[in-house]
Amino acid sequence: MTTRSNSYKKKTSATVAFKRLSKSRWWLLVLLVLAAGTGSLWWHWETRRSAGQAYAAQADALRAKGQLAAATQYYMQAAVADPTLAQVWEDLGSVLVAQHRFAEALGPLERAVELQPDLFDAQGSLAITHAMLGHFLLAEAHYRQAIRLQPDRGAVYYNLGSLYKQQGLHQEALEQFKKAVELQPDLHLAWVNLGETYRLQHKLEEAINAYNKCLSMVPEDGTVLVRLAQSYMALADYARTLEVCEQALDLGIEKAEIYYNLGFIREQEGNFVEARHHYERALQIDSDHAEACYRLGAVMESLGNDSQALRLYQQSLDLDPEYAAASHSTARLLLKKGNAEEGRQWMQLFQRLKQYEEKVKARKRVLQRNPRDVEAAYELGEVYLEHRRYQKARSVFQKILQLEPDFSAARKRLDQLDEKIR
Repeated sequence: MTTRSNSYKKKTSATVAFKRLSKSRWWLLVLLVLAAGTGSLWWHWETRRSAGQAYAAQADALRAKGQLAAATQYYMQAAVADPTLAQVWEDLGSVLVAQHRFAEALGPLERAVELQPDLFDAQGSLAITHAMLGHFLLAEAHYRQAIRLQPDRGAVYYNLGSLYKQQGLHQEALEQFKKAVELQPDLHLAWVNLGETYRLQHKLEEAINAYNKCLSMVPEDGTVLVRLAQSYMALADYARTLEVCEQALDLGIEKAEIYYNLGFIREQEGNFVEARHHYERALQIDSDHAEACYRLGAVMESLGNDSQALRLYQQSLDLDPEYAAASHSTARLLLKKGNAEEGRQWMQLFQRLKQYEEKVKARKRVLQRNPRDVEAAYELGEVYLEHRRYQKARSVFQKILQLEPDFSAARKRLDQLDEKIR
């Protein structure tokens, strides 16, 4: 009995030991399978990563040669091969932006900052993309994020200032342009826009200083010379206006505004023959220059040619239907010629234009105090709409929706205008 019992115990122990060994081997097998799977997965991702990097390298080389369309295809392949490479998504978005394919660039750039929010170039490119697509608030947010990442980059402040200037937010634009030139004093375009923003705010001395700074860097910049002359003209500093205009002509710069300024000064001096010559030259360069057309009419009237003056006054109204002074001069000459009924009709048009002009000025004054006042902007749009200035109204309602996308009344007006314009 004892012998059988001992034998049974030995068999049982052996069975248990076998089972333990079998279990141990099973776990070992599981571990081996897992290791093999992990290794295979690692190898798979390493292969994809290597492929992604290879495609990206090819794309970089093509981009460096300016072959953006070909580079785009390789960046796309790199992104498919390894979608975790934030830099590839950024580069793909950037080359699409460079090709003005803004709607296509949005997805890759958003993916880049989702993977790596501190990518400065991706934030900047997203800002540019949203700005070009009319998404003001998103563009502003991404510029601000780019500035937080690299607060010493003058170009970003310049871009944000340009965004504000486009929206008519002149004081905010001014702050950004000033910061841009503080950080990057040789940023010519920032000085140009700083001067222009000062001029729009009627801070003419500051504008002149900024324009002169531009000219110290690029003496032959015709646009800056024109704006500098306009600033001196606004100050009625005709001597300096003449100097700048003559400087532009000596450099071979042919701009309608240069000749307009010369014409205006000669007209004020009573030199109508020379004034006529300058106004005619301005219209040769820019046949749509309503102001030059009107002033030429005034000169012809001063020279005793009322018929030609009348034609020019009416032509200036064709160029700018809101030109109240031209309607008044037309009415006055018609009444002088004895055309009482026609003269009376033109005088009524003048009165309507003056009322319209006063309404527009009143609402613009409110917006100058607070450019983000969408209610005041909406009222301005309604004035344009009332007087059938549909394109101007449309522009105002678009800007309102960029500042406040949920402004339903502006959205309704914009939809109505789009239907009317179609």
